[in-house]
Amino acid sequence: MVRNLMSVGVWAALAFAAVVGCNKKSESGGPGAVSYAGKKPTGATGEDVFGLIMPAAGVTIRRGTATEVNFGIERGKTFDQEVLLQFTDLPKGVAFEPIEPVIKRGEQRVNIRFTADQDTPTGTTTVKISGTPYKGPRATNQFKLTIDK
Repeated sequence: MVRNLMSVGVWAALAFAAVVGCNKKSESGGPGAVSYAGKKPTGATGEDVFGLIMPAAGVTIRRGTATEVNFGIERGKTFDQEVLLQFTDLPKGVAFEPIEPVIKRGEQRVNIRFTADQDTPTGTTTVKISGTPYKGPRATNQFKLTIDK
């Protein structure tokens, strides 16, 4: 019995760790995410949506270095479009590549390489991200970007 209780405790701890470490998800975008004049676009369903997923802990970059960060989308069952990612409110001296990151049809993730110049001001800022599909509204989210010395 003690062994069974220990197993339950271990599984509960693992489940808690998995939930706490989850990525942040956005509001949905895509043709099925919103109605136009009270109606969904022709052929759109509630499964024709996507949500942006980004690191829950934010992103930290040291001055003069670069880091790769994984961004993704969670697709509804019928959402099969490419999604263009756009970043706004980046601090001066921070760049990213590819310049126009796209999550292609059938894929869930894309790696973005962020680079901070040597003279980028230190501190934490909120960066906005939007994902724009070919059809339908975009999804938006934000994450914390910290620049260290």
